[in-house]
Amino acid sequence: MIEKLLQHLNNNLSKPSNWRMYQCLLRVSQIKDMIGRYLRKLHPVKFSDFREDFKFSPLKKKDISTRVAKLQNTLGIDGKLECKLLSERTILIRKL
Repeated sequence: MIEKLLQHLNNNLSKPSNWRMYQCLLRVSQIKDMIGRYLRKLHPVKFSDFREDFKFSPLKKKDISTRVAKLQNTLGIDGKLECKLLSERTILIRKL
């Protein structure tokens, strides 16, 4: 039974990531947050359950790009790294 489970996990881990689906889920989350903010402004007492989540502060693309460039120089990575902001709090860094 454990062998079947491990084989199943190995098969699933070898599949490529679906970044398009992840980006769509982030867009849906952003739209939901926008609707919640609008409803909260419209009726603050009725929709007070919609709260902002500031556990992770919003990212700034310029700041992240400079930090990645510094890290690239420090580690001595020769290839070019691409920084893509997927949402306010999610970033994708990959080697081109």
